[in-house]
Amino acid sequence: MTSVKKQSMLILLIAIVFFIGIQYTLYNQTVLSKGVEVIGTDTFMRLVRVEELHRTGAWYDSVVQRSNAPYGDELHWTRSLDIILYIPAWISQLITDFSYGLYVWGIWLGPILGSAALIALFKVHDDLISLKIKPYLFLLFMTQPVTLEMFKFGRPDHHSLMLVVFLVWVNLVMKSFLDTVTNKEHIAIGIAMAISIWISVESLILVGIYFFNARDYMDL
Repeated sequence: MTSVKKQSMLILLIAIVFFIGIQYTLYNQTVLSKGVEVIGTDTFMRLVRVEELHRTGAWYDSVVQRSNAPYGDELHWTRSLDIILYIPAWISQLITDFSYGLYVWGIWLGPILGSAALIALFKVHDDLISLKIKPYLFLLFMTQPVTLEMFKFGRPDHHSLMLVVFLVWVNLVMKSFLDTVTNKEHIAIGIAMAISIWISVESLILVGIYFFNARDYMDL
């Protein structure tokens, strides 16, 4: 590993620590100070939905009975984020109950996904963004109000997951434009895009932009 690579990885680690510190400070000042712990009704409903999934095991039942009684509230979200919330909460039963494990993981999920987004930025092809420039990319990421809002403590939301997956498949796509790639790498791009669409149909816009701009590179 070169000295530049080691230095960049150290800067990545520092960026993650600073990012989590910034988010925790904002969480204390803007959320906990108001006497709440989970941001917004949608994020609370996310946790309720996963708790009901654990209680009933009804994977295809998207109706939450705790809202809009006596009819319930049918949610349009897919189960992609539910899986990420459910598995750690289920594992946490080794030391605590499922509900508390889900609550703690739900609080921390936003900054953890934000850290994953920083790692994805670090993995951007060096021919596009050099190792010396990437620290400035981290700084830009950490100073954007939109990203700070998206990856907050107490905000388990599918948009943060969608952005992380988007960064992953953009990295794969950029590599395909710069290098000769194998069929396996093209399959990886397709899988990443499919996961992105599974998270939310909002990703169709991004996928459509990709195919529109990639038409000169493909036999389309």
